[in-house]
Amino acid sequence: MSSPLDDQTTRALGMSIVSDCIELHGLNALGEVVLHGWFPREAGISILCRQPNCTIALNAQSVPEQFARTLQEMGHATILVNALELEDQSSRSAKALAQIAMSALRKPSLVRNPIAASAVHHG
Repeated sequence: MSSPLDDQTTRALGMSIVSDCIELHGLNALGEVVLHGWFPREAGISILCRQPNCTIALNAQSVPEQFARTLQEMGHATILVNALELEDQSSRSAKALAQIAMSALRKPSLVRNPIAASAVHHG
């Protein structure tokens, strides 16, 4: 029997698409990294399909809104983040997006409209 301290289940996920690759960064309930890497598009989509329901923050500049809607239909909560409004390039990474998803999990009131092209407030 596993305890919550060794939970490897993805609860918050950041996702960005660059060219034909998907960057994924997943965190468990404790905020520990349980998934990270760049994957060919098909492999990344396959990984997403196998994930339990979680909160996924997506870079709105690289991930089409329809893709976010498909993830919602699969049972995931999605947040489209206007990464251009984030301060620096490293803030646009899947790791930074996963932190936004984790913030939304911890404080759901921070996200009013899960699919929105505007920046998500986090603190």
